[in-house]
This record gives sequence, C-alpha cells and structure tokens, in this order.
Amino acid sequence: MSKITRVALAIGATVVALAGTATAVQASGEDSAAEAAQRAVGAAAQAQNRAAMPETVIRFVNAASEKCLDVEGGWGSDGVNIQQFTCHDGNAQKWAAVAAPEGGFELRSVVSGKCLEVQSESTQERAVIDQWTCGRGAHQRWQLNLVDQVRKLYEVQPMNAPGMCLDIPGSSKQDSVKTQLWTCNRSDAQLWKVEKVK
Repeated sequence: MSKITRVALAIGATVVALAGTATAVQASGEDSAAEAAQRAVGAAAQAQNRAAMPETVIRFVNAASEKCLDVEGGWGSDGVNIQQFTCHDGNAQKWAAVAAPEGGFELRSVVSGKCLEVQSESTQERAVIDQWTCGRGAHQRWQLNLVDQVRKLYEVQPMNAPGMCLDIPGSSKQDSVKTQLWTCNRSDAQLWKVEKVK
C-alpha cells in the first residue's frame, strides 16, 4: 500500500462508492441510435445509483489547534472565508466529501452547499480559502493524503496547486483565524484529523 493513502481508505466504503466516474454518452459514427440509447439508459441508472448513496459527511480538526474547519458565521454566501473555530455540532463545521469525476474530492459545506475553494484559483502562498458555488474547477477539488499514520493525520491539498496545503497561519490556536494556502511542510498547522460525522 502506498505511504500516501487516499482518505477514502480511512473514512470507509461510502466515499469509495462515491468515487465512480461520470459516464459520457455519445454516439460514434459506428453506433446505431439504439445502441447509443441503450448506453444512455445504463449511464442514467448508474447516476441514479450514485445519487441514492448517502453522502459521507466529515469534519476536519487541525492538529496544532484542535479546532475545526468552519464556515465563518455559518453564512451561505459565495466568498465567505473559511476559518478555524472551536469544534461544535453545527453544520458550519460539516463537509460532504464528494468524489469528483476529474479526480479528488469536492468538499461541500453542509450549511451552505458550497464548495471549499482556493480564492481566484491562486497557486500562491497566503491565498485565501473560501466557499463558492461548486463549479468543478481544480481549485475546488482536493486531495486528502495520509502523512502521519500513527496519529491518522492528513494533508489537504488543492488539485490546482501541487505542493500547497490548507494551513493555519502561524500554527495559531485562536478562534476565527482564517485558513490559507501554504507550501506543504508537514507541520501540525497543515495536518488535519478527518472525522466521519455521518
């Protein structure tokens, strides 16, 4: 098994089940309309099966602060900052992990339905992390890599910025500190416990 393990191995078969890729249905020059229609019916059935599966809802707890990844104020608007805050049972700290056909996971806020993203598709250090209407961009898809097997801690990396990680500035332990993008360094400020809550 690879040393870097996808979060699907840790949070169970539900996420694995969600990892099925979307099926494109097109009629090639060699296909009859009936064959194309038959494939379309099969693809629709697969999509319906995926839609019927329960979402895997998780929360992220920072290793340095022991605080949770949180939508500021529980607001539902585009552009709301993502912060760390004392962990509680509210939906502002719950995230639906949805496998994206293009690879990685969309992390959809349960409180807003919006996606965790790197603002303006930035690949630079100190880039703002916010929520935005989901749009399948690489800046809204994330890899969760197990890097500390003893403590079961993960790096959370955006697909648009290899080598960059979701980070708490200065390893702060304060509430309301905004998350940012920073070069991955395996410090506790960038390591997250992934807890299944549903």
